[in-house]
Amino acid sequence: MMGSLPMNVEQGLKFLAEEMRTRLQPDSEEDAKLVQKGMLLYRQGLVNQLKFESDQVYATVQDVTPVKVRLDLTFFDTSDCGCPNFGICRHRLAVFFAAYAKMSSVSEWIEQWREPFKTKTSATNLGVQRAKDLLKTSGKLEQSYNRWIEAFDESFQTILTPNKIPNPYVLNELFHVYRRRLRASAPLETEWKLLYELIATVFSFQKIIQLTQELEHPDASRYFTPLLDELIEDAEEFIQKLGIQTMPFAFDEFLASMRHDSSQLLENANTFPVERLMLYRLLWTHLFKKKNWREEELANIAGSTEFELIIAEIHQYFLLNRDNEAMEKVKQLGPTSMPFLHYWLELLSAKRDWSRIKPYVEQFIDFSKVHLKDYRSDQQRRHFARAVIQSILPYCREMNQNDLYERALNYLLPYSYAAYDTFLFEAGDFERWCALQAYIGVDLAWIGKERISVLAASSPETLVVLYHQSIQQQVDLKNRQSYREAVRQLKKLRTLYKKLKRLPEWDEFFELLVDKTKRLRAFQEECKRGKLIHD
Repeated sequence: MMGSLPMNVEQGLKFLAEEMRTRLQPDSEEDAKLVQKGMLLYRQGLVNQLKFESDQVYATVQDVTPVKVRLDLTFFDTSDCGCPNFGICRHRLAVFFAAYAKMSSVSEWIEQWREPFKTKTSATNLGVQRAKDLLKTSGKLEQSYNRWIEAFDESFQTILTPNKIPNPYVLNELFHVYRRRLRASAPLETEWKLLYELIATVFSFQKIIQLTQELEHPDASRYFTPLLDELIEDAEEFIQKLGIQTMPFAFDEFLASMRHDSSQLLENANTFPVERLMLYRLLWTHLFKKKNWREEELANIAGSTEFELIIAEIHQYFLLNRDNEAMEKVKQLGPTSMPFLHYWLELLSAKRDWSRIKPYVEQFIDFSKVHLKDYRSDQQRRHFARAVIQSILPYCREMNQNDLYERALNYLLPYSYAAYDTFLFEAGDFERWCALQAYIGVDLAWIGKERISVLAASSPETLVVLYHQSIQQQVDLKNRQSYREAVRQLKKLRTLYKKLKRLPEWDEFFELLVDKTKRLRAFQEECKRGKLIHD
């Protein structure tokens, strides 16, 4: 029976009800069985001792054996259940239903949860039927760009938007019915089929963008982003396959029309700007290659103040080899252009176009210092630093640009430590390598035996410095184990001083150390045990 609950409990139950609705998928057989089992336990009256405390719900579920359950209404994942299952189980669901029944109808919740699945199934079946009807009346299409576009549009409207904009959760199924319908009318010749598929993909991308603007759904990105990503991947595949075909002259008219229609990609790009730019870049880099086309496009978009069009303008400068103008615009945009700058750098690197790449690398490095701060976690910063280093390394290595490479490593510290460490050690710059270890606070134990051997042979002075630093660190830890390690390292340091014929310096250092640590009785004892101090 429904009754009054404290406001915070009601709010918590509403929040949990929505979370359950999102996490449990009605079209998943496993989830459907889970809900059914939880409902059965609840309806059989097997949820006992139900009580509410703040944002927690406690109960015992009388299953084969009694199971105690605690639901956290705010953070469900921290809830507990006596059964061995992790996450949502039938017992947690049974307690949720029992608690939810105190404020609302469980049957209505179940019905609302199932509704998207019913709608999705119904919409998909209806979409399939419409696609079949279209196929009966159309068949293969004549080789005409305008006729193709008309057919695509007719299919889109008939299958996806016959009377109204579809609910977002049925969009994926309807969209794939629509794409299967388009493929059924594709030309038979390989090259024409690829062109047809590409034009259909770009058209579909623009129609989906248009649909998102009309829908204005708060979760639009959740439903539409996977579709747009899929279309971009497909477009890339079709363009790559077209690139290895001999394109007939008849394609020119189609590409010209496609170029004209694609100019709308970046208009009012307030929704999905990244995806739009990705497709724009793809088309203009690998498909629309005529110089006069690129110059016309540049003339049309130059001077815009919209971010997406500025990026497009830079891209056209880049494609036309007008690097000075491209870099001028990049500098005006600042570090916000980093992802796009990375793309241009990667293109030049892939082509090994070392004569053009330097200004892009220099700007990329300078922006990286600022952009690094935009990441909140150390893991993200390490990932970013690694991406920067991998991007600039081919050019720096090929053209012997060690100064430029080291500038990047400096900017990205401490997240570039591993690369910087390797760079300095392999260059034999042991003095600066040692300074890097001190800056990072590297323990001597982390330095491998191979490197210790190299240092002992090539730069024993560096090894002396490292031992001094490490010994002090061990002494500062002030425990018996660290004192033993300090004594072990002191013996190695003494051997090094002896090899360098600097024993007087050793004597002076050790005398000062013993005096400074005279209150550390355990350390003094370890020194005696190691025969560094004699009674």
